Amino acid sequence: MKNLRHSAIIVSDINKARYFYEHLLGLHLIVQKTLSSQDIVELLGLEKQEIELTYYKLATDKGYSLVELYHFSKIEQMLYNGINFNHLAFTVDNVDKLYKDLKMHDINVLSKPKIMGTCKIFFARDFDRNMIELVEELDAKKKK
Repeated sequence: MKNLRHSAIIVSDINKARYFYEHLLGLHLIVQKTLSSQDIVELLGLEKQEIELTYYKLATDKGYSLVELYHFSKIEQMLYNGINFNHLAFTVDNVDKLYKDLKMHDINVLSKPKIMGTCKIFFARDFDRNMIELVEELDAKKKK
């Protein structure tokens, strides 16, 4: 294996999800497309339907990561992966500022920022209750 290519999240409302990931977390949209019914049958073994895919690119100092949002046209298929997904973790510049911003937008924030070793972290949930970990890497001077 070379790297983690992407993380995929099933969402119930693509517009709310895009607002959360683009506007509140600042990810950059790279493409939005729809998989055809035949693609769904062949790739996922699901009944014919469409899946709207939205890809975000997150540039890092070592390349990039992709976050993929899945929006199924048939609501019952949204639970396809059951509880296999736990959380996504994003490295951010300022955990305290993001914490305040998310609270101001009534986002379900699960914890206050807390120093854990060399990082300051907190957890929140997006509009579909997917758990998101926000991590600020601290240098020795910032630990307080």
